[in-house]
Amino acid sequence: MSERINVMFIGDTAVGKTSLIDYFKSGKHDPRIYSSTIVLPETINLDSSLLKIQVVDTPGQKIYEPTVIALYPTCTVFVFIYDKTDRPSLDKINYLYDIVNDHVHSEACEFFLVGNKIDEREKEVVSRQEGLNKKKQLNMKFFIETSAKTGVNIDSLFKEIAETVRKKQKDKGDTVWLEDHQPENNTNAKNSKCPC
Repeated sequence: MSERINVMFIGDTAVGKTSLIDYFKSGKHDPRIYSSTIVLPETINLDSSLLKIQVVDTPGQKIYEPTVIALYPTCTVFVFIYDKTDRPSLDKINYLYDIVNDHVHSEACEFFLVGNKIDEREKEVVSRQEGLNKKKQLNMKFFIETSAKTGVNIDSLFKEIAETVRKKQKDKGDTVWLEDHQPENNTNAKNSKCPC
């Protein structure tokens, strides 16, 4: 069985991280959902093949940052979320991205960018093009705009996560780990500090 991969949803307070996850699980918007105040690891099925991931839903408040940072190395996919009606939440993506990169091997991770609250057109202050520019600037794998209220593009987001996770599990399964072996008749090899 493939090792479960951790996917972290990260962003400022009240951008809709918990609501996005909840909508995917329930298929409907729950107005009673409020900003998470604790880290919430939860296993969810991504598709009909019962591909499972461990979702880490994180609070955006600064006070919880040390707890969240400690979980960075356990995650392979990071979904950065901002609120299209709140420009500071987009500006904070750079800060969060830099912190994540300080604590993980970025070449082994995948980064997604999500502009949430696409349903609130009259309040929008961040354009789609700005989101695309941010994705390009930070060299992220994927960008999409969603609504945790109407469900727009949530299935597409999780489908992309599923494909990314499946590819990572396949790549990991294809990796061959070589045992440390030193030739018995080679004196230099015996004295060498090199582990190969």
